[in-house]
This record gives sequence, structure tokens and C-alpha cells, in this order.
Amino acid sequence: MAKKNKAVQALDGSAAIGEVQNIIKRLIEDEELREAVGRAIESSRSVYERVSSAKKPSKLLEDKKLQAEAIEAFDAIRTVTISLTGVGKSLPAPKRKGKKKRRGFRRLVLLVGAGGTVAVVASDGVRSKVLDALFGAEEEFEYSPPPAAPTDAPGSPLSAV
Repeated sequence: MAKKNKAVQALDGSAAIGEVQNIIKRLIEDEELREAVGRAIESSRSVYERVSSAKKPSKLLEDKKLQAEAIEAFDAIRTVTISLTGVGKSLPAPKRKGKKKRRGFRRLVLLVGAGGTVAVVASDGVRSKVLDALFGAEEEFEYSPPPAAPTDAPGSPLSAV
């Protein structure tokens, strides 16, 4: 039984060697793959040096240059991985630009709308100005009752009819 395990391990080892040989062959033949590996190594090294030389680790989260370098390293490593394995080719590249700006504009519109609604509900003066702007100014009038009807007094011209 121990002999079977050793034989299986030897076969697994030879399969791994064959895979490594295929990878090395691809690296030798494919110029784009070599460039992607070089970019991955350089950008990863740059990120590592920047992180290791930071005096205040809390400032790393706000460092835009470090974030850009990390994204570049990730993209290069992803390209190499996809080239070598063929897995993940159907995955779309992540969208990065513009999303934060749109989110900020949406948030601003939402806050202005909510603040305006609260102001209209809470203040009579603002409410009347908004209603006047939408529907026009209300006309102020005073009610005066109609004049009193003539009474039927004897001798009046209405009593003879």
C-alpha cells in the first residue's frame, strides 16, 4: 500500500514537472507574456517598497499613488494568470473611473431634495413661497354679506303687488 502511494506521488510530481515545462516554454515563446510578467514584478516591487518605507501606516489608505500602483500590479498579475491558465477570460475588466463621481452627485441631489422637503414641511414662510411660485399668489379678499333685502312695510310699493 505504501508502494502505491509513492507511485501516485511520483506520477503527480511528473505531471507538475510537465506543467512547469509548458509554462517555461510559453515564457520563452510569448513576448507579451514576458512583458506582462515584467510589469507584474516591477509594479509589485514598487508597491512593496512604498508600503515598507511608510512612516505612518495610516496614511497609506489615502495615498492615491500607492493605490494606482497597486491597481497596476493587480492588473498585470491578473493578465499573467489568465494567459497561463486560460481561466477568467470571460470575466469583464473591473470599471474604476467615474463611479465615485456619480455616487457623489447622486448623494448631493438626494441631500438637497431631503433638505428642501424638510424646509417646506417645517416652515410656513417657505411653504407659502413655494406654493405661490407653483400656483401663483393667492388673492386676499374680505367677505362682505350682500345688502339687506327690503322689508315688506305697509305702504311700500312692494306690498301692493
